[in-house]
Amino acid sequence: MHKVCKVVFNSVSHDARVLKEAKAVKESGFDVTIIGIQDANNNTPIEITENGIVIRRAAWISRANKPLWLIYAIGVMITISVGAIMSAYGSRILLFARSFFDKLNPYSIYLVILSTIAFIICFLLFRKYKLNLERYNRIKTNERNLSLKFDSIFEAHKASSVGNSRSRTPRKKVYSFSSCVCWRPLMGGAFSLLNYSNRRKWRAVFARESSVFRILKDENPKIVHAHDLTALPVCSRYKSKYKTKLIFDAHEIYDHLAQASDIIAANNSKVLNKYSRHVDHFITINRSISNYYRKFYRQLPPALIIKNATLPTPKFKYDGRLHNAAGLNPNKKILIYQGGFAPNRGLINLVLSSEFLNDEWAIIFMGWGKLEDELKRVAKSLFLKKPTTADSIKFLPKVNQNELPYWTAGATVGIIPYENTGLNHWYCNPNKLWEYPNANVPILVSPFPELRSYIEKHSIGWLLDDPINPQNIAEVVNSLNDQEINLASSRCKHFIEKDNWNVYSQVIKDLYKKI
Repeated sequence: MHKVCKVVFNSVSHDARVLKEAKAVKESGFDVTIIGIQDANNNTPIEITENGIVIRRAAWISRANKPLWLIYAIGVMITISVGAIMSAYGSRILLFARSFFDKLNPYSIYLVILSTIAFIICFLLFRKYKLNLERYNRIKTNERNLSLKFDSIFEAHKASSVGNSRSRTPRKKVYSFSSCVCWRPLMGGAFSLLNYSNRRKWRAVFARESSVFRILKDENPKIVHAHDLTALPVCSRYKSKYKTKLIFDAHEIYDHLAQASDIIAANNSKVLNKYSRHVDHFITINRSISNYYRKFYRQLPPALIIKNATLPTPKFKYDGRLHNAAGLNPNKKILIYQGGFAPNRGLINLVLSSEFLNDEWAIIFMGWGKLEDELKRVAKSLFLKKPTTADSIKFLPKVNQNELPYWTAGATVGIIPYENTGLNHWYCNPNKLWEYPNANVPILVSPFPELRSYIEKHSIGWLLDDPINPQNIAEVVNSLNDQEINLASSRCKHFIEKDNWNVYSQVIKDLYKKI
């Protein structure tokens, strides 16, 4: 079997697209390994799915925290220099010191001050080095212990895998200059490296890439599949050294990300221009984004469209789990948002809309993200302002992808209230566009071209105004009657029957067979 490595810079656990694609490739007869990174969601170094797909997560945190010897070498040089000065001019220094109180010689004062400052700097540098070294060793030990714990699982898998490690061609150790000094940190200008947070960010970036590159060398794939722009540089470097095939899977428009600054957008554009020439096959999520890349990044091959569709769920009866978990009356209508809590997704407006909703409705946020604390803070302020809203906003944690339809089925309407903050949102097709209808839940969406086309073509929901605001969300929701909701819900089933993951899994199988 030919070896395929799919690379993604997250812990893989909740990346439905990557897992579904890996399963499709596995069914085509390939040996598939997904390479992710350890993070707060999952630090397990190796996992084998029920489909026989291996997930390897790179341990990178210790590498990002390894003390920089050059900084501390400067401290050593300062110490040696001060010591040499003291040795060479010790007698004069003593004379200056002796005359310090008698004559208050300014030279003696300057020398004492400078010597004191030099020793303080050296002491602080060595103290910081010692603390950083202790932290690095602690993290490294934890990573090593965790790896040893799972080594037996990995060795057993390698021994049972046909054409795996035993048939590998030995490879020379590769020292990558780019892991130390790279043009990417300089894209923001040389002075940007003086910024401490920038230096920490790039250290983390290179630590992840270096750790992933090591696993790639160990796996020795014939095909490398880069998911998202973050994985493209390391996959391109691997392809260049070992002459493999490279597939680039663009889930978004990276130079127009909603949460990215202008500097990040410009940097992403430069990265795309540099590495797109290495790409053999290109995948993206819809025709609008495909047209964008074809217009602005002509080095990329023609795009293959693989949408974020979901697997159709067999018919089932809702068991009340969503209402029970939220502590709501079974008759309560639910407007649900599920997924990541990220800026520019209209979530603050969604919280504020609860003030204008009828009493028969409640809003449930089910997911995770850096905006969660802010959302809860806004919800709490609404409770203080209007105590009757206490039962109208609920927060639930994310659930396993396989169980998601059984939870979503308890909702009355699902919502995608994204804000028009860039082309990436303007042309978006989020997983929710299929996950809600898969549970027979119609959707309320922002009126962007791709989202609008699904609503108008399949009649599975309704449109918000642009720009969205709390009153508009509440007005649309309050205007929905049971007949409208039931009719849209019945159409969701027909939509999923025609447009589901089985359609697109065949597309990716055909691509891999062609390669």
